[in-house]
Amino acid sequence: MLVAQPELAPSPKLRSDPDFLQLLNLSALSFLLVPLLNLVVPWWLWRTRRYSVEHAAEVGRRVLGFQILWQVCSFFVFLLVLIVHLSVAPNYRPVLPGVYVAVVAITYGLNVLTIGYNSWQLRQGQLDLYRIRL
Repeated sequence: MLVAQPELAPSPKLRSDPDFLQLLNLSALSFLLVPLLNLVVPWWLWRTRRYSVEHAAEVGRRVLGFQILWQVCSFFVFLLVLIVHLSVAPNYRPVLPGVYVAVVAITYGLNVLTIGYNSWQLRQGQLDLYRIRL
């Protein structure tokens, strides 16, 4: 007995949109406004266009993987500084008060530089972005 199988709808052709890929990458800079937006905004953009824009799925995964890794590493660096500060503070009163601001400035600066470098790579046509990521 032959059973008719439903025809699969042809997959729509993905359109090329390098401007969207740039937007997807640069949307990670939203952490400068509110922390954790560097995860929410790229995730939302990735979810809305991953099936319609060529390379959006891959670039979105790479951006999100790096931003999650950056968020976790920043947390642990800040936690390490806090633990060192608490262990040293009883013995030495003049502990550097600006060390927390310096840690935030360094981690934010590294993230901005990484996003900028990968934006430049996208403009050059390179899609192998964020080599260090989850």
